Amino acid sequence: MTDKNRPEYYVPPPASYVNNSPPPKKIIAQPSEAFVDAVVDILSERADLLVPGREIRITGTRIKVTPDDEEGLGVFFVPKTRKRAPFASSPLISINERALLHAQVPNDLPQGSYILRIVTRYSGTNLLKHHRVIDYKNIVSCEER
Repeated sequence: MTDKNRPEYYVPPPASYVNNSPPPKKIIAQPSEAFVDAVVDILSERADLLVPGREIRITGTRIKVTPDDEEGLGVFFVPKTRKRAPFASSPLISINERALLHAQVPNDLPQGSYILRIVTRYSGTNLLKHHRVIDYKNIVSCEER
């Protein structure tokens, strides 16, 4: 007897393979905290560099700026010396995803060292009641064009 679905030369697999279940799927645990992993100038591909008027790529976890119409949320450049007020670039975010942001550095950002800060209410599922402040661990420096 031949089965229409199997050719005559069909050899069934050994019995040890038939009843084995597939290997378990790897489940990657989500980090419980939001963080910024890297800040890169898109044009030069240099890390931790700000150039006025150019875009930067910010990668991390849970960094999406949501809701994008709420005041006080966005990407901020806080001077390391804290003598000046922070500069915001929140209206200049071109890509806004949970693990990736593209933001334009303000044209009038003075030279110096800054702490990159993201303020959001994004949690992954629901909006948080209060703002979440995420500071980048490295100091970023602003250079001339």
